[in-house]
Amino acid sequence: LRARRGTFLAKLSTEVDSLIINLEEQGCQVLLEQMHLQTPPGESLVQMTALRVLQVTGSLKRWQQLEGPISRLLQLLQPPALEELTLAGVDQLKIVRALLSHPPLTSTLTRLKIGLHGFHFLAQEDLRAISAPLEKLRSLSLFGADSNGCPSRDGFCRLFICADALLDYLGQIRNPDEIEMLHIANTGGILGDDHQVASLLRCLACFRGLRTLRLPLPSLPLSLRELLSLRLALPKLLFFSAEPEHIEGSDTWPTGDESPMEEVWPLCETITPLSVFSREFAPLFTEAGAAAAEWARLSELEQQHWSEASSRIRKVYRLRERVGGSALSQDFPADTLDSAARRTGSAERSIAASTSSSIHRAAPSVREPCIGEQTAEAKCGESSSPDARRAETHGVADWLAEERSALRGVLAMRASDVCKEKARLRKEPRPHRFSEGAELYSEATTCLKGATTADLAQELGDFREQQQCARNEGCSRGAELGVSVVEI
Repeated sequence: LRARRGTFLAKLSTEVDSLIINLEEQGCQVLLEQMHLQTPPGESLVQMTALRVLQVTGSLKRWQQLEGPISRLLQLLQPPALEELTLAGVDQLKIVRALLSHPPLTSTLTRLKIGLHGFHFLAQEDLRAISAPLEKLRSLSLFGADSNGCPSRDGFCRLFICADALLDYLGQIRNPDEIEMLHIANTGGILGDDHQVASLLRCLACFRGLRTLRLPLPSLPLSLRELLSLRLALPKLLFFSAEPEHIEGSDTWPTGDESPMEEVWPLCETITPLSVFSREFAPLFTEAGAAAAEWARLSELEQQHWSEASSRIRKVYRLRERVGGSALSQDFPADTLDSAARRTGSAERSIAASTSSSIHRAAPSVREPCIGEQTAEAKCGESSSPDARRAETHGVADWLAEERSALRGVLAMRASDVCKEKARLRKEPRPHRFSEGAELYSEATTCLKGATTADLAQELGDFREQQQCARNEGCSRGAELGVSVVEI
């Protein structure tokens, strides 16, 4: 630093627009200590007019050893137009406050990313000290870091955020439509009751410009209808997932193993508005037909949102197949898919020729010809071949002949059934039946047994008198006509 002070400071002032300080490197440690020792308190070492991005990463031990130089870093460098600041592995909020208290950051800083290590409970005052003075802040990312400065696993960090404090901070943002990222991950979670968490989630509907969203939640107290309204209020999110443990979304499809696109939809043709809708709220649809029933209740305008989302996802799916998967999410954001498709259209043939696609697609295979088969090209000039023949059709007479033969078959079957039934009846034994004469005789006998002898004699006398009268009448009529009547 002493030998080439002028050249070094001139390059820092005019040529460096992005600066990454790794506290694990020995040279960085020595440089920070020399800058801190050679610069009097309250003065600056250089004014880095071109600096736009500053990133400081390191382990817990290095942050503790270099606490003084890091706290004065922005005062030493004096960047007038710093836009992005990343601090990974810091364990003390006072270092964060000291860096963010640099006056020019209030009107220039747009992206802030902080990885905290150790136990932290961010209340209202802490959130205000971190990001409230920043007027042009568009991206805020808070994550838990391990002792090496890397993002820790979910549930292994002791960073907690008060739900009321986060709600109060979000409510103080002047232009919520301009916020593009609100990412809180790898933390202990957001602490609050159902009412506070519900108010926080309802507040997210004001941030219509969000491109990245992730909030760890203790519960999901909103109803399905409220979640649908929240989803419709965030149109720039291509990926969206609502679960009891967290709510997240992004304008690009995630590249990790959590939600691989190829496992959700094996084929691009299976991406439909209903499938996208059911996937986003899958944990809330416990029954089989719940997603379809809820889809039917949506209005046409609401269904149009998922129709447009499904078309965007299909474009991403095809580009992933062409480009090769994970590189797509960084190179092709959701709002530039059309331009990306145009850019990759000319290079598609060269990519397909140089690299083989990882997605398996069915392709027609060559069938070996069997014995006796031959193609039309093999028979040059011949009009007929075994595998190329004119299609044959049935005429009206053919159909009538088939109808008649079918009818004869049915009639023959019915006649056979009748013959079989008659043969069966003949073979069956007949039951014993009394004759009608026997029945009449038994009835007359029964009547005669009931009558007395006097009654029979009287009836017999009456019958004889009637016969005698009839005979006398016949004789008188014969005498009048002159005909002799012979009594037989």
